[in-house]
Amino acid sequence: MGIEKKVNAEQNAVQGFEKLIEEARRQAKQMVEVANRAKEVFIANMSHDMRTPIAGIIGMANRLKAEGDTAKDREYGEVICAAGERFLGLLDDILRVTATGESDEEVLTMETFSLQERIKQLQALVQPHLKTTAVALNISIDPTIPDYIVSDRIKIDRILFNVLGNALKFTHQGRIDMVVEQIAQKNEPLCIKIRVSDTGIGISDTHVSRIFDRFYRVNPSFKNRYVGNGVGLYFVQQDLLKLEGSITVHSELGKGSTFTVMMPVKEGKREDAPMVTTSPPFPAFSIRPQPAAIPMSTVSRVYPIVTTQKQLKVLLVEDDDLARRIEKSFLESAGLLVEEAENAEIGFQYLMTHAYDLIVTDIGLPGMSGNQFASLARHWENLTKRSPIPIIGLTAHGAEQWDSDSAPWLDRMLAKPITEEKIADFMADFFVREKQYA
Repeated sequence: MGIEKKVNAEQNAVQGFEKLIEEARRQAKQMVEVANRAKEVFIANMSHDMRTPIAGIIGMANRLKAEGDTAKDREYGEVICAAGERFLGLLDDILRVTATGESDEEVLTMETFSLQERIKQLQALVQPHLKTTAVALNISIDPTIPDYIVSDRIKIDRILFNVLGNALKFTHQGRIDMVVEQIAQKNEPLCIKIRVSDTGIGISDTHVSRIFDRFYRVNPSFKNRYVGNGVGLYFVQQDLLKLEGSITVHSELGKGSTFTVMMPVKEGKREDAPMVTTSPPFPAFSIRPQPAAIPMSTVSRVYPIVTTQKQLKVLLVEDDDLARRIEKSFLESAGLLVEEAENAEIGFQYLMTHAYDLIVTDIGLPGMSGNQFASLARHWENLTKRSPIPIIGLTAHGAEQWDSDSAPWLDRMLAKPITEEKIADFMADFFVREKQYA
């Protein structure tokens, strides 16, 4: 009996210890979940708080680019706008990697564009930096490269910017050569080779093998003059893997580096390239009746036809004064009559007492959110048997985070900053030009 009691006591002790371990695991798991939720909230807040002022800079730069008094003013606006968009893209990349641990941009967005034009814009973007250095930039483009190619423009922009930017960062005198050529391959897809060589500081053999690692830097920023976050070349390699391309590097410490990018593309046609709109791009519109024009909504809404040529009226609901001014400026440039509301409550009062052809609302409104406002608007339309109005949502968190199933009352979700191109896109979906008569 004494032995049996001892065995039972030991078994009870083991069971108790196992319960303690299980409870510790449960608490640890709960702490990890809480920490992950806190990180998600922090990343979302950072995205919103940083994107909003950047959107303001880009918006005003766009206005300067379109309306500057002199060619130099318009050039400055174009450079500021391009730099702001690059910074915004980098911010999105860093926040995405920080949030997920890896870049989750797996889907390729194929479009037709001019590679020569992208390189030309990149050259204009880096000119202000070159004027402050003793570095000469020489760009040579193979004339046999097709005028238009088909690939993921955003990824190629990022590849070009990061590879050339890397050379600019580490070259203080001498030259940088960018050579872009077509590689002829029998029975193989068109391949573009981009070689960027510099006379910069170079990279030692010890570090060359690691420069494509995420967050890896040869020297921490607090130890020297070189700023950066260690994700530029990482993104280049990841983007090229998605494009089925490659990147190699040859470098000699103290003499310079050569990065060689290889990427397959398809030849494109000029007529498939998107048209660039000019202000004002929308002289007269009527509302398109087909619900097929609302691909991102799970609710079928048929919009009435406006038979007369009139100035369409839009209700803009935005709490941030700077953002509201910029959004109003772009909407007015599109030929729209804009009425403003600084929150959803005021916006709903306007909706019940005024007639609108379109609603544009920020999602992150204080008090009643943009989603709640849009839902209430749809409920009011149903109760009063009114014709539905297209509702566009604006978010500073990135439109890719929007789930149309959870917000079927919206017809579009756009990531800030709003631009002429984005307005042209949703106007083309919801409205059609009235035929002009002499």
